[in-house]
Amino acid sequence: MSALQQKTGGTKVSTREAEISMSIKRTILVAEDEEFIRRMIASELGEDYDVLVASDGVDAVCTYEQNVERIVAVVTDLEMPRLGGSMVVEWIHHIRPELPIIVMSGGSITNTELEDLLRTRTVIFLAKPFELPQLKSILCGLLEREPRRAA
Repeated sequence: MSALQQKTGGTKVSTREAEISMSIKRTILVAEDEEFIRRMIASELGEDYDVLVASDGVDAVCTYEQNVERIVAVVTDLEMPRLGGSMVVEWIHHIRPELPIIVMSGGSITNTELEDLLRTRTVIFLAKPFELPQLKSILCGLLEREPRRAA
């Protein structure tokens, strides 16, 4: 049974319906410098989303620029080499202030830094460690607030 058939309760679907269903899959950018964590998040989110990955902040900005029309949300680590997550958030929100962003961190963060990050309703902070279903649930909640864009 195909993944699409599993999602439709085993119902057989035409090739055209399958193409339409797959074209609706929304794109998420995941920026995380720790490869294991990046792969785990991408694997978990890949069940429901088209996932693009970036290994640092500069890679995240470049990937975002190349896919700006496709990306509907960003999941980023706060502490990354070359360009930190807070700068990634600032840069992306300069272009699209409405874009939902989840910022993750396992390090210490000051109240001032946290307040700066959370100054818009589209940014959520998630402390590491966390369970992958928790991330998925938060992402789903953020995307439900936003109007659905064509992929």
